[in-house]
Amino acid sequence: MVLLDFVTRQDDRHLSNTALKIAGQGESFYPLYDNGRSLFYEDTEDTVLAAIADPIEHATTFGPVGTYWDHIQDIAARGIGFRTFANLDVSEGTVETLLVEAGFTGYRLSGAREWIMQTLDLVKGL
Repeated sequence: MVLLDFVTRQDDRHLSNTALKIAGQGESFYPLYDNGRSLFYEDTEDTVLAAIADPIEHATTFGPVGTYWDHIQDIAARGIGFRTFANLDVSEGTVETLLVEAGFTGYRLSGAREWIMQTLDLVKGL
């Protein structure tokens, strides 16, 4: 979930914004839960431009313990390869298509596309 929240610039993750799935085999987190405040939800064009100019500086905060980028680096430093559970090789065209289908337009469309591509490149570089 930390990887997804970093790539989608989630800014509303908190303990009341997670869900547990309880099944016969045990418990697990739902992989997607309440991501409505992602990808520059209600952000101004200036905020979007600043974020895509420096994604590391503008990675959203993950509580008082750092940003999502900080946690991504910590996970990678422990030897966990993100490619083992996520396809990081998504084309810019595919990202654009998905965003358009989701109703993104204007600066939010271009900003979200650029943010996603840059953050995927950062993760691939670890």
